[in-house]
Amino acid sequence: RDRCLRRVTQPPHIAGPLQASDYTPITNYYTMKIYFLLAFIFIQPVLMSQDTYKFKTSFLPNSHFLIETSSISMVEQDYSGDVSTINKIKESGIKLPIKMRSEYLVTSLLTTKHVLQEKGTPFNLEFTKAYTLNEYYGQKVEKDTPLLNVIAIGSFDKEGKMTLDSINKNNRTLSIDSLSPQIHGFMVNISFPDRSLKVGDKFTQESPIEIPIKEIGLAQLILHTTYTLSNIKNGIAFFNIMQVINLDPKISQPQIKANGKGLGKAFYDLNTNVISDYQTIWTIDINANSSNLTLLSKMQTDYNQTITYKK
Repeated sequence: RDRCLRRVTQPPHIAGPLQASDYTPITNYYTMKIYFLLAFIFIQPVLMSQDTYKFKTSFLPNSHFLIETSSISMVEQDYSGDVSTINKIKESGIKLPIKMRSEYLVTSLLTTKHVLQEKGTPFNLEFTKAYTLNEYYGQKVEKDTPLLNVIAIGSFDKEGKMTLDSINKNNRTLSIDSLSPQIHGFMVNISFPDRSLKVGDKFTQESPIEIPIKEIGLAQLILHTTYTLSNIKNGIAFFNIMQVINLDPKISQPQIKANGKGLGKAFYDLNTNVISDYQTIWTIDINANSSNLTLLSKMQTDYNQTITYKK
């Protein structure tokens, strides 16, 4: 990490003629002493506030990290439009609005090894728990995800970018392409700017989101996330998170209207160079037109990921 202090020039002496008095040197001495003491008191916070750091995600070699990821989504769906069609939906036994709850939990152990110059930092990533729990009309359905019992082997480069070499599950070798998106996607990845940051600095990154909509297909969205460095204390850098969600402007989606927003916090451990805690809550409203009906959908997702260093 880079740390630097902005130099503050010493203020000039107070101008003016000195009075010819035996007490003048003593008075001026104590006056100047108090002046510089006050100047130091006021300048010191300015100096401290100018500390800058170069952030990047880089897992320490020869270490163990427990990664716990969870999300809870609440979804409410209703319809507007042709009354006869809506009545047929109700007559089929579907209660409107439709309310669903979905919980996602993944626990994994990341083990890093000795740094190899040509390959970066080798790692083993073992998924010990991975399941979803869906609640729909009072019924609960729990299901393991394909990540359960997977062991991914690969390496991190100097910038923290992950490369997968092989994927194994229950003593079987799987195709890397089969689970690569899930493995890359489950871990929080903040793209820090290639410059030092001080308290108050901001940066923004964009991420694509796909939400399936019945009878229409995928809604292609863009998540704009702005990180603001709010404080640095006791070896932890605190970031405030603001999120805005919109339709991808590069893709024509005339049947869909969508917008959303979110707030959160991220804690960066300056000793281990990882995001030790990441929390966000975001909501999104989607209206989708299909034949003579409009689907009205509201979703709220509470996301949390913690990374615990275990040497």
